[in-house]
Amino acid sequence: MRRRIFLGTAGVAIAAGCLEDDTRMTGANDENGDEREGAETAAFPPGMNEDGIDDPERLTEAHAGAIDDTVYRYDESFSVTEETGGRRSESTTLIADPESERYRYEIERDGAAGEQTTEGFVDGDESVVRRNGAVEHDESGGASVIERPTEIPPEVFEALAFEYDETRTADSTMMLAFTATGYGDVFDDERVDPVGDPTGDLLVGGNGLLYEFEGTIVLADGDDEFEHDLEWSFTDVGTATVTEPEWIDDAPEPVETYDGFLDRVDGYDGAADATGRSEVTVEVGAGPDGVRFDSIAVIVDEGTTVVWEWVDEERRHDVRAVDGTFESHLSNDAEYAFRHAFDERGVYRYLCSRHSSRMRGVVEVV
Repeated sequence: MRRRIFLGTAGVAIAAGCLEDDTRMTGANDENGDEREGAETAAFPPGMNEDGIDDPERLTEAHAGAIDDTVYRYDESFSVTEETGGRRSESTTLIADPESERYRYEIERDGAAGEQTTEGFVDGDESVVRRNGAVEHDESGGASVIERPTEIPPEVFEALAFEYDETRTADSTMMLAFTATGYGDVFDDERVDPVGDPTGDLLVGGNGLLYEFEGTIVLADGDDEFEHDLEWSFTDVGTATVTEPEWIDDAPEPVETYDGFLDRVDGYDGAADATGRSEVTVEVGAGPDGVRFDSIAVIVDEGTTVVWEWVDEERRHDVRAVDGTFESHLSNDAEYAFRHAFDERGVYRYLCSRHSSRMRGVVEVV
């Protein structure tokens, strides 16, 4: 079985103002291979020289710094092809505005599970995702997609060795070209072995931004060979705009978890509005497993008294405020109740000391 990795070329149009003047480069030659009169000497990006990449860590830091300072569109595709014809692939498009913390992305996958599409939109702390037509909030904040433009370069630099390609650089006065010349040392300790010669074309700006890459490697795992293809490109650098998707209106209202205090509480779907009442009852030991408050969170008026009533006779529970403002006895008596009047506005978090990770509650006084 054959496995092939392809690292490809996506045409990139780069505006002349994207790089600083003192990092302009040509390395330009005439058709006879001689340096043109008046041609500038190539000014290599941080961590690179004519022999290739001499300091990958410095280069990746420069690349990360460059994309942190501007808006851009990032396109990436990756595929693995087996000798028998089996194939899986994934493509990603990310439009990013790091300064405003706004991102929009789309991921398309094709593999054993068939074709799948995921779309996401991030605006600061708000993150939503659409899968199979359903829109929901995304607690991960799209981190795996947003961080991808920074994480890919180290993987490529470990897998491949590059050298400066003056002939391709002559085609662009704004970027330097590098070509893969062999495999990196990363495969020395791996159970897979590289096969043949890799391909890899890389275009780098003077500030270290890795604008474009395309390449293919073949790896052998025992008797099986797989071909891997990877390509990426940065476009619309400095001009990209992150717009809200039309499906954003289908997103459900976000649930208040009180700074994550209720994130791990089973059955929590939002605070119950109990305003307008002088007394509110909360059950202690509720739920199918007897380790829940019901309601888990309540919103009450200033001056309201909350009464906790024990309903579980098998397990011992208590009600203990995180800030120490109130505390009940530990009990499994179904006749037991605990009362507390909330005379000041604020958010009061409490828990059961015996089941503190799952049995939590909140009283929000408005």
